This record gives sequence, C-alpha cells and structure tokens, in this order.
Amino acid sequence: MGCDIHTFSEVKINGTWHLYNQPDVGRYYELFGKLAGVRSTIKPIVAPRGFPQDASLITKMENDYWGAEGHTHSWLTEKELDKIKQWLGEDGQTMEQVFGWELFPHYEVEDKRLVFWFDN
Repeated sequence: MGCDIHTFSEVKINGTWHLYNQPDVGRYYELFGKLAGVRSTIKPIVAPRGFPQDASLITKMENDYWGAEGHTHSWLTEKELDKIKQWLGEDGQTMEQVFGWELFPHYEVEDKRLVFWFDN
C-alpha cells in the first residue's frame, strides 16, 4: 500500500492563517522522510509537531475530512523550508519542481508555513 501526502501552504495576514495553495508533491518518499520521518530512514528537519490548532479554515476542513486516516501531522516554517530547499538543491532539484509551483506569494505577509499530513 502506498503513502500519500496532503500539503497546504498557508500565509498569515492580520493575525489569521489563510490557505495560499495546495501543492501536489506525489509519492516522493525521501522528501516524506525529510519532512516528517515517514516512509524513509532520512532524519526529518524537525520532529512532527501535530496539526496546528490555528490552521486556516480550508486546511481544517480537509483535515477533518481525512479524520483518523490521516497521520503524522506537522508543519514547517519558512526558515525550515529553506533547509528543504537546500537539501533538494544538493540533488539538483528546485522547490518549484518538487511542489509543482511557488509555495508562497512574492508579496509581503506576516508569516508563511507548510502544513501537511499523510495517509496510507
């Protein structure tokens, strides 16, 4: 049985998190390992943190939809995603190639993060 990732890039505006986009990563198990230690022996950037209670409404709705089938919920800050970018670059890949498009807008926002979880 395969494992899939559900990714949500969020931006904080006026103190509230909003969904920016939903990147489609596919089954990239080495990345799953780097993000959360899932389906790989690669050490994650940070240990999984759980689902953020202040997630955007759409991200919460998607999480509720997956319910108990979702596992290893976590999120990474923009600074932590820079480490993913560097790791991918060592293999000649870019964030845009892996995540399908820009993760975040080019305009200024208060904060940025990637929320994700997995299902089998």
